[in-house]
Amino acid sequence: MVIEQAAPLFTSGSCSVQKTEKTMVDDNINETDTECAEILKYIFNDALSLYKKLAPNGWINSDYIHFLHPTPQQQFDENKLMTDNFTRFLEKEKKKEEDQFEISSYKQDELIGINEFEEFLYVFGLAVYDIFSNNHDVIGFDNKTYDLGSLRGSGHFMADFLNGNYNYPSKNYGYMDFYMGTIWIRSRGDLTPFYEFVFLKLKEFHCDWHYFFPRLFLINPKKVFNSSESQDDSNYQPELAVINEFGLSEEDQHAKKLQEDFDKTYEEEYEEAKYKPPNKIVKAYKNVYGVLPNGHPQKEFE
Repeated sequence: MVIEQAAPLFTSGSCSVQKTEKTMVDDNINETDTECAEILKYIFNDALSLYKKLAPNGWINSDYIHFLHPTPQQQFDENKLMTDNFTRFLEKEKKKEEDQFEISSYKQDELIGINEFEEFLYVFGLAVYDIFSNNHDVIGFDNKTYDLGSLRGSGHFMADFLNGNYNYPSKNYGYMDFYMGTIWIRSRGDLTPFYEFVFLKLKEFHCDWHYFFPRLFLINPKKVFNSSESQDDSNYQPELAVINEFGLSEEDQHAKKLQEDFDKTYEEEYEEAKYKPPNKIVKAYKNVYGVLPNGHPQKEFE
C-alpha cells in the first residue's frame, strides 16, 4: 500500500463550502464560511502525519479498523444494548430466550480492497464534526465563532469540504455521512488521539473551545412556553402571552409537561456530571490545554 497516493489533494483557490440550515446571525460574532473552510484546511493538512502515527503498519492492521468494521462481538453487544434500551423505553417485558440475538448471526466484514487512508480520513472527519457541532463552540483569537451550522448544516459543511478537497471519485459524501458525528462508532475504539490532534491544531491556530453540556429541547412549532424563565420584559414572548391569556390546549399542556421533565433531567444530570469522570472529548481538551473547557460542570472546581 502506498499511502502517498491517497494523500489529500487540495483544490486551488478558496474552498467552496455550502452551509445549510444556518440560523441568521450577526456577522460580527461568527466567522465567514471561507474562514470556517480555512480552519478545516489547517486541521486536515497534517492528517497524513496522524495516520502514520496511529497506524504505522496500516489502518487494516490497527484496532481502529473496527470503527467502520466492527467485530461480531461488537455487533452483538451494540444490537443487544439497542434492543434492551427499546424494551425499557417501551416498558415491554423482556424478550424470550429464543428471541435473543446470537453472536454467530454476525460476520466480520471482508476487508480486502478497502481504501485505508480514506476510511481513516472519514473517522477523522467525524471526530472534527464532534468538536465543531453538538452546540459546542470553537472560538477564534478574535472571539468570533467558527460556526458550521446546525447538526444537519454541519454535516453538509463537512461533506462538502471533503468532497471538494480530497480526490476520492468513488465516494461522494452527503450530510448523513456526518450527521450525529461519532455517535454510532465511539464505543468501538478510543477516539482520544483524534480529538487531541484536533485540539492541538486549534491551539496552534490560537482558538479555544467551549463545551455544551447535552440538553434536550422539545421542538414545538408554536413555541408557546419557556419552562425555565419567568416572563419579564427581557424575555417577553407575544405568542406565550396569547396562550396564557386564552389557556393552553391539552396538547400544549402535555408538551409543556414534557419540556419540564427534560429540564429536570438536565439539571440532575448536570449536577451528577460534577462528580463523574469527564468524557473523552473533554479529557482530550484538558490534555492539550491543561484546563477544563468553559461550560463543563466541573469547571467551577478549578
